[in-house]
Amino acid sequence: MRRITLLFSLLLGLLSNVHAQKAAKARSLLDRVYKTYRNQRDIDMRFDYDLYNEQANVHQKSQGTILVKGGKYALNLMGVERRFDGHKLYTILPEDKEVNISSNNTDQNLLTPDKILSHYRKGYRLSWGVRQHLKGRNIQFIKLRPKHKSDTRYILIGVDAKSHALYKVINIGKKGVITTLTVTAYKINQGIPDKRFTFNKNAHPTFLLNYLE
Repeated sequence: MRRITLLFSLLLGLLSNVHAQKAAKARSLLDRVYKTYRNQRDIDMRFDYDLYNEQANVHQKSQGTILVKGGKYALNLMGVERRFDGHKLYTILPEDKEVNISSNNTDQNLLTPDKILSHYRKGYRLSWGVRQHLKGRNIQFIKLRPKHKSDTRYILIGVDAKSHALYKVINIGKKGVITTLTVTAYKINQGIPDKRFTFNKNAHPTFLLNYLE
């Protein structure tokens, strides 16, 4: 009996060590991806966005673009454009001809590469996922599970194993909601001008400006 207990303890220890090694391997890969992203002067990214809500029987597909330069970004998705110039956030609603202007950038649900790639830094347990060959590229997936209570069951981040570029993000919700972001084009250091991150009132004289605090 003592031998069985000892063997069981050794197996548990071995499994725990393997899990820790894979978690460290996953964190190391995401660190390289994050470093690659942060080292670029600017980024021009296009992506497919897929939202599936099983309970509500909703399936929406859309295409989006995002420009990033330092702490500035311009995100265009589902008919709404958000531009942040480092100081003010401009939410542009073309159909309503309105622009909401605020002095903060605290939208936690906003999709930016920085927020996507910084998920793993706190609040999640990491594990080494599957590797898939997609469209001629080897994509390594990392699985993130929330440490605390969350509507998210887990997140899968897929990165190009060779270039360390972000390729896919899948968020699996507990209520049957699945969102998928797939990068379709990725350009770096294009010399994006600062005017792409602000709103030119003179170019849109008919737009209503709403100043929010």
